[in-house]
Amino acid sequence: MALEKWLADRYNCLRGDFMRPTRVEISLAKLDRNIQRLKSLLNPSTALMAIVKANAYGHGIVEIAKQALKSGARFLGVAVPEEGVQLREAGVNCDILVLSGIDVDQIDLVIDYNLSVCLFTIEMARLINQKAGNKQSKVKAHVKIDSGMGRIGVRDIDEATSLCAELEKMDYLILEGMFTHFACADECNDNGYSLMQLERFNKVLDEIKKAGIKPRWIHAANTASIINYPESHYNLVRTGIGMYGY
Repeated sequence: MALEKWLADRYNCLRGDFMRPTRVEISLAKLDRNIQRLKSLLNPSTALMAIVKANAYGHGIVEIAKQALKSGARFLGVAVPEEGVQLREAGVNCDILVLSGIDVDQIDLVIDYNLSVCLFTIEMARLINQKAGNKQSKVKAHVKIDSGMGRIGVRDIDEATSLCAELEKMDYLILEGMFTHFACADECNDNGYSLMQLERFNKVLDEIKKAGIKPRWIHAANTASIINYPESHYNLVRTGIGMYGY
């Protein structure tokens, strides 16, 4: 019995039933200061998206999101729809972009909670458009371009242009934005890779512009490129780690 109790206690400990006596105190005033410093690097017409994925990097998603909006953020960025749902249920009403791809069973959450989606395949676009049509709701979409990060996104210029053209024809999807993500803008040995990514992204933007497609929001810059590459600011930037003081 002693062994069984010990095993049960170990299981509960690993499961998280026992809490460590650890505290983290978050200064919202310093969060505001960090955001203002980042905003000072931007053109006044450039909006800011505060990234609050993973429980706002462990700092508390609801509290951080609300302070970021008070400090001037225009958008919030999350990793999965469930994080957006948590914010909506806490009374957060701003635009929230889900930065990762979603599964079919998450489409209803996106529609029901008015979340914006990251799109990079026509198949997912069609599914969302169909489900949104069934509910007579519209969904905002940001097309993700993989300019060299190697995660998710459209890599081919013609494919990107074709996807955007298809979205423009859909009744329940709104092509609101285009974006990419830098792979190593925070590294000292970048060696021009970020500028190469920027060039690739600009070529895609040029092609969709030639096709008469003009998304409202264009964004590429993360914290490092906000600081290092002002030419990447466009009219929207995303800050995650810098907002938290790193």
